[in-house]
Amino acid sequence: SASAQPQTAIRKIAVLPFVNATGDPNNEYLSDGLTDSLISTLSQLPDVKVMARSTVFRYKGNPEIPQEIGRELQVSAVLMGRVTQHSGEVGIQVDLVDTADGTELWGSHYARKMADITQLQSDITRDISNRLRIRLGSDQQQRLGRAGTSNSEAYRLYLEGRQLWYGRATEGLKKSVDLFQQAIVADPNYALAYAGLADTYSVTSSYGTGITVRQALFLADEASRKALELDDSLPEVHIARATALTMARRWSEAEPEYRRALELNPNSAAAHYFYAFSFLVAEKRIDEALDEFRIALSLDPLSPIVNTNYAATLMMAHRSPEALAQFQKALELEPSLEAAHLKLSHLHAATGHFSDAL
Repeated sequence: SASAQPQTAIRKIAVLPFVNATGDPNNEYLSDGLTDSLISTLSQLPDVKVMARSTVFRYKGNPEIPQEIGRELQVSAVLMGRVTQHSGEVGIQVDLVDTADGTELWGSHYARKMADITQLQSDITRDISNRLRIRLGSDQQQRLGRAGTSNSEAYRLYLEGRQLWYGRATEGLKKSVDLFQQAIVADPNYALAYAGLADTYSVTSSYGTGITVRQALFLADEASRKALELDDSLPEVHIARATALTMARRWSEAEPEYRRALELNPNSAAAHYFYAFSFLVAEKRIDEALDEFRIALSLDPLSPIVNTNYAATLMMAHRSPEALAQFQKALELEPSLEAAHLKLSHLHAATGHFSDAL
């Protein structure tokens, strides 16, 4: 049996996108959302590094064998999941696989009524932390894996809103505002739904959604403050607040929020990245920014935008050869990334390669 395997310490894992085996493409938000929730929950476990969403989602729909992923991401285990649905019940098969030899370290099946789905995250987190031999204090146990609501409808709306938010498309962002608002109606004390709403307002004005920058600033400020009032123990809430404050250029208030998010979750690639790029670069604290970027990239090596803005920051530090290599990496990951082409042209111009710049 899997439990008879020798106990090796697993310190770095990747949660691969759960497979939607429900037969209904409209349930994608559930398989994606559970993957996402588990990444953010497991990354709060002490002594375990968990790869970030934008890196693991590059494997969605083209499952490589665990050994290959282990080699590419330098992780010692991958967590794989399959979501099925049958007459009002959701089934989830979860397997932890050793990337050294492809053997299963642990596996479990969870079946829940759709109404009890908010319990899944904490059950899976508890079982995995037991399997990884991680000792959690009772308050940590209570906090970790909480879906943030016991209302399954609010949870479902939140997961769907987040999925559209990640897509960063104009219509999707408009719809995610709507979904987060519906989640708040279903559970008025749902801090994560307010954080999601704040995060959406923080990006909306750049995507032609018809909301002005001024309105977006006001709405992001309002929603992030409310999230913080409801639950200040969640790293996502502090990131949402920090982002809203940074947008408003309220620098001195923003920094403690970033620091708190990183205290609560030192493993959050997003917190390291936004702290580096939105805050430290703007404050001209370039060396500190580069340190934060390196941590973000150790957790999220395949994110094109993190690679691009790391390159841009290396350029500001007058480290041109390193910046060039980093831009090339970003463009390998996403050849059509506009920001990478634009910023690389600035590097070429700055180093006197004008024809390349053109």
